[in-house]
Amino acid sequence: MKKIVTAISLVFCFNSVAAFELKLPAQCDSNWASKTPVQQVAANKISKVYEAAGIDPGRCYGWTNLGSGDIWYDFSRELKIHAIDTAKSNYIGVWPLTRWPYESIEPEIPFRLTDHQLGEMGFGVNAYHSSLGCLDDSPLRYGDIGGDGAAELILFLGNDLVMFSPSYEKTVFMIRYSIADWLSTTETATFNLRPLKNADATAQYQSAMVASSLHPYRLPGYRGYAKIFIGNVDGDVHPDILVWRKLYESHLINNPVQGFTKLKDTFVHYEQDLTAQATLKTGVTGEYLPQKTDSATIKNWLKTSKLTWQKGFPSTSECAGQKGQLIPEMHDVLLNDPEVLQ
Repeated sequence: MKKIVTAISLVFCFNSVAAFELKLPAQCDSNWASKTPVQQVAANKISKVYEAAGIDPGRCYGWTNLGSGDIWYDFSRELKIHAIDTAKSNYIGVWPLTRWPYESIEPEIPFRLTDHQLGEMGFGVNAYHSSLGCLDDSPLRYGDIGGDGAAELILFLGNDLVMFSPSYEKTVFMIRYSIADWLSTTETATFNLRPLKNADATAQYQSAMVASSLHPYRLPGYRGYAKIFIGNVDGDVHPDILVWRKLYESHLINNPVQGFTKLKDTFVHYEQDLTAQATLKTGVTGEYLPQKTDSATIKNWLKTSKLTWQKGFPSTSECAGQKGQLIPEMHDVLLNDPEVLQ
């Protein structure tokens, strides 16, 4: 098992709606000296448990005991979460990560994928490294999101944010926080030289997915971003997650305005109501399930709490030289959307 770095804390607050802390666990790297004694002992015990069980977990991203205790969670690059009891030298189990059935996504995204035979939404589509804020440089975090005293694992996987509950042994929330189907101006200029069909639809920023395929046509590029706001916003005792999504399409080259135009804003309300879940066929799963809350109500909640786009998570970059600054892509003037600058 690869070695890991010291845990540090990340704090982000959503005004009066929520304030919670995400922590970095020990991360897999070659810097053994930076590990705490507890992490070093756990690493050795975990390796022995794997060996005794005949399990090859593959390369890891990091491991954590969520701040205390003998149960450790090891996240592998095969997108699996392993649980180990180091006190009993016992391998508890493994949970492969799959897409969550309740995630919100604009229908234009899966339609573009399936309509042009470019695949389907899945970790296989966007499992590559994302440069957005360098968030997936440290993919594994943990923190008590719902405020119930039980920590969740937070995973940044390429363009996806996943919340996995060790208590419920499943994904309880997930969003694709970045849609990056666009080429740079340089890449687009090269691509536009190709003799393709529908040349009248030549865009300032071409679709990266179409450009990388063998299809003889062009499509304007898409950019999409999602922010989340966590807390109790509807006045009951159940924790809520608000999702605010934005989707943009590239201008065509005959448009004098450089950049993109907004296609839509989407607002979704999720709630973890364990009492209501107990009445469902699936029983209590601990998931943040989508609610039938209209967009006007969600927008009013955000406005009342003075929650702007910039105050949603994720917002600040973790890239070298940009730490603490706004993530450039999510707050870009080329989006031609005044809200992203507020």
